[in-house]
Amino acid sequence: DVPYAASDVTSGVASVELFFQIDGGGYSSYGSFASSPISFTATANGFYEFYTVATDGAGNVEAAPGTADASTTVDGPPTVCSVPSMR
Repeated sequence: DVPYAASDVTSGVASVELFFQIDGGGYSSYGSFASSPISFTATANGFYEFYTVATDGAGNVEAAPGTADASTTVDGPPTVCSVPSMR
């Protein structure tokens, strides 16, 4: 699971999009979610990095961070993995 914390005092958080990359290969969207934690299934062995981008109820989109919020290494059969809590 990939847990996150997001808040917006004015219009609320509408969704949070999870991005990931494997071994520095470039980030891809895993989808948009309305609740934490996000169940993430690793598809291959490697070093996974994650970040989230929140969208508030007014449609404002958070800027992507300069570095990953969390990371983990998968070494074995593809599996559902857990990473430390992000922002």
